[in-house]
Amino acid sequence: MGYLVGDGGPRPAAEEIRAGLLRRLPEAMLPHAYVWLDALPLSPNGKLDRRRLPAPEAQRPELGREYQAPRDPIEEVLAGVFAEVLHLDRVGVHDSFFSLGGDSIRSVRLVAAAKSRGLFFTVQQLFRHRTVAELARHLTATGVPGLEAGAAAPELALLVAEVEGLSAEDVRREIGERLQAPVEEAG
Repeated sequence: MGYLVGDGGPRPAAEEIRAGLLRRLPEAMLPHAYVWLDALPLSPNGKLDRRRLPAPEAQRPELGREYQAPRDPIEEVLAGVFAEVLHLDRVGVHDSFFSLGGDSIRSVRLVAAAKSRGLFFTVQQLFRHRTVAELARHLTATGVPGLEAGAAAPELALLVAEVEGLSAEDVRREIGERLQAPVEEAG
C-alpha cells in the first residue's frame, strides 16, 4: 500500500507513479495500491500513526486511460477474475494486472481462480500477457481458449459467462438444450 500526499497540483495517475517508482525500485517492492491523503496521520509525538491510515477503496484506480468493458465472454471471465483477485469493483480490458496492484502471489491466485472457471494459463503467460485483452487474445490464438488437454470442454469458459446470473432452473434448461437431453435435478 502506498500513501501519497500531494502538493496541491494535479495528481498523477497510478501508472505514472508506478513507472516513476520502477526506475528506483524492483517491481516486487512496488505498492499494490495508492491512496491519496491531504496529510499523513501523526501520533502526538509526531510519528506516523499507521493505525489511522485508511484502507484503499475497492474501486478501479485512475490509470491514465478510460475504462473499456469486456467485449466477449472470455474477456468477461478474465476481467471478473482480475477484479475478484485484486478486490476491485471492475477491470477494463486494457488494464494491466500489475498496474492494478497484482504481484507474484496474486498472480498465482489469479491462475487458480481462472482455472476454476475453465481458463488455463500459467503465471509466466500472465507476465507476458498482462492485460485482459492480451491474455484473452493469447488464449484464443492457441486454438482452444487456454484449455489444457484433458481439461473441461473448450466451451466451459463461454458457458460460465453465459450462465452467470441465471437461475438454477434456467441453467438446467440451457444445459439440457445444449445436450439435447433432459437434465435431471440433483437431490
